[in-house]
Amino acid sequence: MCGICGIYYFDRSRPVIERDLTAMRDTMIHRGPDGAGNVVRGHVGLGHRRLSIVDLAGGHQPMANEDESIWITFNGEIYNHRELRPRLVAAGHTFRTRCDTEAIIHSYEQDGWHSVSSLLGMFAFAIYDQRANRLVLARDRIGIKPLYYRVTTEALIFASEIKAIIAHPSVTAEVNWPRVPDFLRYGTVYGEETLFADIRELPPGHVLVATRSGVEVQQYWDLPDAPVVSGNEVEQREQVKRLLRQSIQRRLMSDVPLGAFLSGGLDSSLLVAMMNELTGAPVKTFSIGFTEPGYDEFRYSRMVAQRYHTDHTEIVLDAEQFCEALPGLVWHYDEPIGLRASVPLYFLSRATKGNATVILTGEGADELFLGYDQYDWARRHAHLAAAFQRLCPSPLRESSVRLAQRALGREHLLFERLLMTPAALAASFNEWVPADVIADLLQSDPGSGNGHGRPPADACCDIFANAPAQRDFLSRTTYLHFKTFLVALLMKQDKMSMAASIESRVPYLDHELVEYAYRLPTNRKLSRGLGKKLLKEIAADYLPAELINRPKRGFPVPLIPWLERPATRKYFADVLLDGRTLGRGLLNRRAVEAHLHPLRTGDANAARSNSYLIWNLVNFELWQRTFVDTLAPAAIQNVPPLRGGTDGSMTTTSSA
Repeated sequence: MCGICGIYYFDRSRPVIERDLTAMRDTMIHRGPDGAGNVVRGHVGLGHRRLSIVDLAGGHQPMANEDESIWITFNGEIYNHRELRPRLVAAGHTFRTRCDTEAIIHSYEQDGWHSVSSLLGMFAFAIYDQRANRLVLARDRIGIKPLYYRVTTEALIFASEIKAIIAHPSVTAEVNWPRVPDFLRYGTVYGEETLFADIRELPPGHVLVATRSGVEVQQYWDLPDAPVVSGNEVEQREQVKRLLRQSIQRRLMSDVPLGAFLSGGLDSSLLVAMMNELTGAPVKTFSIGFTEPGYDEFRYSRMVAQRYHTDHTEIVLDAEQFCEALPGLVWHYDEPIGLRASVPLYFLSRATKGNATVILTGEGADELFLGYDQYDWARRHAHLAAAFQRLCPSPLRESSVRLAQRALGREHLLFERLLMTPAALAASFNEWVPADVIADLLQSDPGSGNGHGRPPADACCDIFANAPAQRDFLSRTTYLHFKTFLVALLMKQDKMSMAASIESRVPYLDHELVEYAYRLPTNRKLSRGLGKKLLKEIAADYLPAELINRPKRGFPVPLIPWLERPATRKYFADVLLDGRTLGRGLLNRRAVEAHLHPLRTGDANAARSNSYLIWNLVNFELWQRTFVDTLAPAAIQNVPPLRGGTDGSMTTTSSA
């Protein structure tokens, strides 16, 4: 795992200044503390920070082919690089290292940028082909590794993290104002845009090709538009089990110590069980909890740790540590932190460093196997909306809904959803704050700026419409979430683990497993209101029924109880009501105070409903202070450690 960056000037007579490239590269030292390198070829420069995982001695980058006409800077892992080598050697290519990086270079020499389809793994890379004066950027199919870029009439600038792009002297950090309401509503910005004006994200499964005539983005992979898989339930279960074990086996490839994050949920517990089965050795496992009662799952993670004799580490996080870390983690995140679980994930990652450099995690299983409770909720609402729209004449629908809302109150959002199309209903799945609340809060309309793109609800509807037409509602919703919410989750996983200089791998998102599981009938995933049906059948061979059948909890962060404490409330209120915040002219002070009021009065229900908005507002303000007011100094990288012990208030339990 590494950090990559580069500059491509369209004017061949304009040379890259290596000092600029180095400044970009070294904003990402955390992504690659083991080494650094640049290559400059006239108007093109590539930079690299290395975290050594495979071939520790021979993997220096940027790396070239035999005659140095093709150069690469690469972040990720190619799990099938050994299988690719024989064909490439037979074609006359020479390998000088054991690194997967060389397999990418020679595959490109052999088949051009289309060779990306032969790569199995997680990756983001840039290849400069000097003979063709072509720069190719590529990102893996699911979006596990990040890749951002900025295009002007003069240059293409790219990097693994946005802060590296901003470090180039020609770039000024500016807010993408039309997308601000999107962040406040969804906790992220879906699609190719970011909260930085003119800085975009290369979509998963896409390549970007730059030549002197401009830039072209092309898709090379998508979820399969193919018939539902055949076979009986036993055959389907065994095929998923085989593909999952194969995926885990691939991700055990490493020359450094490995481990697993163990939450005590089904997904991570099954991974640990299979890792133990495949390695025949105790797995290093890591779990996190909170000082707040009822907000840890140590009971279940210990159950798995003891069953498989893992070398188990637990850490505990409190409210003060959580708040202290936010400014530094916003710097690492590049954008405001919408997902609260990012903070404990960082502390868990840092506790892992020194014990394991590579970590396997359960990310993606919920999206692939319909694990969230909201999937059943969405399906039920879709059936109700379809029945209502079928039975109620079109001219009467809206008036009927408004009448019911006046009688029963605005909180009865069920009625609002009766008017939604299936696409709009699926898009509302991850809406954290209603649009009308955002509109009341904003003093001015950021959306009136000179932005481009479509509102996220409309963009989500377009994605839903592009899903294979023969699929049912939940399969198309899965398609939507793979393009939106899952990408946000993967960026959380990447940014927080790399902030601690560890590599995280996601076995549930091996594209061969994804392609098969996506084509499974919905009733093999969700049955009688419960998700992950097939995964639970597989887990029955490995885990106790008590763990398999318990209600899903996700990764709960005790923000509501913490906000009931005066010190935490004061921290959030001080940020939001600070003159610096209100002086921006974006927020209505009266509305902000109204949302903070339930926290002061102890109104638990109102505080719970307001907590997402307050969280998003605080993080948006911290982000502006970090990146827009002034590019953060290096000191802001120093996130406070956990207190006590060698790395904080850490409890270590060895179950080996």
